[in-house]
Amino acid sequence: MKPVKPRAYGAVLLMALSMTGIAHKAHAATADRVQEMNGVTFVSGGIGSDSRESLAAREKSYNFKLVMTLEGSGTFVADARVTLTTASGQKLIETVAEGPLFLAGLPAGAYVVNATFRNVTQSKKFQVRADRLHTEYLRWRADPQLDVTTPWEERDAK
Repeated sequence: MKPVKPRAYGAVLLMALSMTGIAHKAHAATADRVQEMNGVTFVSGGIGSDSRESLAAREKSYNFKLVMTLEGSGTFVADARVTLTTASGQKLIETVAEGPLFLAGLPAGAYVVNATFRNVTQSKKFQVRADRLHTEYLRWRADPQLDVTTPWEERDAK
C-alpha cells in the first residue's frame, strides 16, 4: 500500500467528513448566517433539508424570498451573484447566495433583483408590502454537460 502524500490528507479528510454529513452541517450553519447591508437584513442558504427547514421557519421575519432553480427540473442553484436595487437604481445588496433560497427584509416599495449564475443574468421587477412575504422565482437553462436533472414527470412517478 502506498503512503498518502501530505497534500492528499485534506482531500481524504473532506471525503470522510462528507460521508458522515459533518461537512454538510458545517456548510449549512455558515450559509444560514444573517447579514446586513445598507440597512437591509438578509440571509441565504437552502443546501440540505436542515438549511431549508431553518429558512422556512425564518420566513415570517422577512418580506422578500427569492428561489433559484434550473428550468424544467427544479434543481436548486447555488453560488449565484444576487444584486438587489430599488426601482430608482440604488444598490442595496450585492452578495453571492449560499444556496437556492434568499430572504430579505425590505421597506415597502418597488425593487429589482438580478441574479447571475454561470454568466447568465436573470432579472425581475417586483413590489413588496411590509406585512406580507413576496416570492420571486428565477430559473436558468440546465447545461446537460454539467447538470444532472430529473424532469418533474419522472420525479413524481417515483
